[in-house]
Amino acid sequence: MFKTLCSLLIAAALVLGGCLEIKTVLVVQKDGSGTIEQTMYMPAEKSADAKPKFDRDKAQAAAAGMGAGVVLKSFEPLPDKDGRVGFKMVYAVPDVSALTFTLMPSMGKQDEKDQVKIAFSKSPKPRLMITMPPLGKDEDKPAKVRTPEQKEQSLKMLQAIGKNMHLQFIIKPAGTIAKTDATYVSQAKDAVTLLNYNLNAVVQDAALLKKFADLEDKFAKDTDRIKAAREDAELGKYVQVEPKKTVEIVFE
Repeated sequence: MFKTLCSLLIAAALVLGGCLEIKTVLVVQKDGSGTIEQTMYMPAEKSADAKPKFDRDKAQAAAAGMGAGVVLKSFEPLPDKDGRVGFKMVYAVPDVSALTFTLMPSMGKQDEKDQVKIAFSKSPKPRLMITMPPLGKDEDKPAKVRTPEQKEQSLKMLQAIGKNMHLQFIIKPAGTIAKTDATYVSQAKDAVTLLNYNLNAVVQDAALLKKFADLEDKFAKDTDRIKAAREDAELGKYVQVEPKKTVEIVFE
């Protein structure tokens, strides 16, 4: 499995109960302020102390780690979906340049090197410069050689954590995108996707799941595994991670 993507998802699944579906949309206004609109679905089970695994207080606490001045604007429970509970949060962001966030669910204090960085300028047109974090640790060692039993175990683990798991992070300027070098731009040219990781779709197809899991044997480096998945005609529909180190978005 990918050390970067899968290990973080496994950690998130263990803490929050698996089956994570999170869609995050950062809406950026022309003055550099914005909102973070986040929808989340997770298992309905409560934690060991009988408290909900997520509630308004946890959403409020999350705002403190998003950057200076970020506050929870609204919190709304959503109708249950496939046996999971859902929530919608909206956070007010006074300055998108001060945001501190990662693309993956955070299991505690964020490491600065894993954060996405945003720089904003107003003129001559509103402009975002986004710096992406490294996708993994490229250690200088050969690809793993796994036994059939280890491969089967990996497949079962992926199937268990992958059901209903879908993570998205989208940047949506308040206007039309005039210029961008981003890889994943909406057809309407009004949004850029930095992450679209649909493991749920992968685990529904046995052949696709095997192809995904086998990348650990074929490539030693994290970046090569992610690149191979992203560029694959089938896997690339469900594993979309912005490959550029920096992305420019000019809007009007």
